Amino acid sequence: MHRMILWSAVCTQVEESELEKPFDKQNHRPLAFLSGRFTGAQLRWPTIEKEAYAIVESVKRLEYLLLRPGGFHLFTDHRNLVYIFNPSATDGSMQRYQADKLQRWAMAMTSYRYVIEHIRGDDNAWADMLSRWGNPQANKIEDASSVKQIVVVPQFSPLEDETFDWPTLDEIRSAPQQQQTRPEGVSWSEERACFVADGDRVWIPHEISNISQRICVVAHAGRSGHRGERTTTASVAAWCWWPRLVDDVVQFVRSCIHCVATRDGREPRPYGAAIHATKPNDVLHFDYLTLPEDENSHNKYVLVVKDDFRGFVELYARTCATSLLAWSHRYGVVWQWVSDQGTPFKNQVVHELAMKLGANHHFTTAYCPWANGTVEVVNRLLLKCIRAVLSERRLSPSKWETVLGMVQAALNQQPSDKLGRRAPATAFMRLPATTPLSAIFTTDGVVEMDVETLRTKVQQHLTETAQVLEMMHSEVSDISDRRRLQARVRRAAKAKPPNFSVGDFVLAAPVISMPNKLAIKWQGPKRVVHALTDWVFEVDDLNVPHTKTKHHVSRLRFYAESSRGVTEVLLQYALHSQGGHCVEAFYGIRCNAVTKQWEVEVKWLGLDALENTWETYSSLKADVPVLLDRYCNAHKDEPEFAEMIQDVSRRSTRKRPRPNHPRPRRRR
Repeated sequence: MHRMILWSAVCTQVEESELEKPFDKQNHRPLAFLSGRFTGAQLRWPTIEKEAYAIVESVKRLEYLLLRPGGFHLFTDHRNLVYIFNPSATDGSMQRYQADKLQRWAMAMTSYRYVIEHIRGDDNAWADMLSRWGNPQANKIEDASSVKQIVVVPQFSPLEDETFDWPTLDEIRSAPQQQQTRPEGVSWSEERACFVADGDRVWIPHEISNISQRICVVAHAGRSGHRGERTTTASVAAWCWWPRLVDDVVQFVRSCIHCVATRDGREPRPYGAAIHATKPNDVLHFDYLTLPEDENSHNKYVLVVKDDFRGFVELYARTCATSLLAWSHRYGVVWQWVSDQGTPFKNQVVHELAMKLGANHHFTTAYCPWANGTVEVVNRLLLKCIRAVLSERRLSPSKWETVLGMVQAALNQQPSDKLGRRAPATAFMRLPATTPLSAIFTTDGVVEMDVETLRTKVQQHLTETAQVLEMMHSEVSDISDRRRLQARVRRAAKAKPPNFSVGDFVLAAPVISMPNKLAIKWQGPKRVVHALTDWVFEVDDLNVPHTKTKHHVSRLRFYAESSRGVTEVLLQYALHSQGGHCVEAFYGIRCNAVTKQWEVEVKWLGLDALENTWETYSSLKADVPVLLDRYCNAHKDEPEFAEMIQDVSRRSTRKRPRPNHPRPRRRR
């Protein structure tokens, strides 16, 4: 049985003639009774927040009784609330984040005229009785040890905050430590002058406000280096102990936004449904593989076309439309095509070819190569085979097209486990596999026969071939389905379904071709605004201009639920993780007299003109090339701009060209 934590209030009326009497001598006549139960995250609030919530909630519900010209008296048995709801008083012992939260509640009380007074708990009998009536099991669990759930750190960098309250031994020693709440195995240590567990580890009592959280901050952040769960747990457990130490530390590390944003890899998600064939030449997968430029044909691309059912592959060093048309002429029209959304496939020519042939072209999700994994596997094997053959023949990588046919034969003539140890050529066309060994061990010779015998042999062979193909198709289909199911089960064991919905806050990993090694990969937080499919979500930046982007679920990580408030600290962190401010406009150029580099005056979006900065032309060219080129083209007739463009062009030709790595400082 879980213990219920309740709040209650009683509204009474007193004759005006009795107001001058002491509180215990007044005749209070009840007008209304209120009570409620704390649920969810409210159960983890400190006592002072629960007491304050009872006051604010009661006043809101009893507004029809309390809005009166003469005001009302508010009695509470929590002394600190007298200072909190009194604007002229302060409580210096309270944590800053608690004071801010309670002060927001106190603002809701400013529309009422009231006088708050403190009374002893024994005199607050009616309200106290209401809170106990709803908890019949309270007396049965008084001996149970108290458990306190650790709270996520509200600040993103608490150690950088000057108001951070560092935990100390004196704070632990001075805490009220009741014997009935002390776990077994905890004893007094004269040497440390405090209670310890397991020899010399300091026991952390739960009565101290969020000290477990502050210990985790010191053990994980700052000089501790944001290490993983095991390292942080070992660091904390070496010095102190409390009943839920391991669970609290693990939860703390998993909630650290800096660790979540800098952790490598993608989020493993369950595979969705994919298109697969049930017969040969039913579904065609294709993709381009980029190779070094061939010295003879000057071609850099190979189109890999694969039959989904039998794994038969053809390699084309030509355009996509020509290659698909050649496949259709040779093996017949395939009604279902599958490819990614690259420009060689998503264009008008391929679209018109599909319309003429009556084929349906299915595009997989952008930047998700596993969605078209059927042909991506062939790309990996193709690279390996080409490297090996070029190495064996001592050919340069620029002569790969000369060995392309040999590699295609190797892929189609070798037995495959997926096909029951049959070669793709055998499964696709019922032709025997012709490996190099077949030329050595084949004993078939030329046999003489008349025309009638030949016709009979051909008819018999065609009949047997049809029967064998039908049996082989059924067997291969069963083997493929079984292996595919096994692969999905293995994947599902490591995958995690999306744990966020519309309105929640997530971190997003954009697709960057060559990112800075120290850049924050997981940017945000961002808010989920729309679920396009089960696997693609649209998110919105928290900062202006509130750019909306689409991401696959494997590139989204959950950060917080939708109920989390958007604070200034959250906005600043989101801006920092995404590389700083957005460029709004350019206002001028100059040549720095010290560095001899051209600089551009940048107006940042959301900042005042007084905060404009001068940035180098080279850095802006790498970060926002489109905006910079547009600005330079608009002023190309001005002499200063012409001089800058000429100078920059002359310097770039002097230097050895190298790829521009995008810096994580600015966003377009």
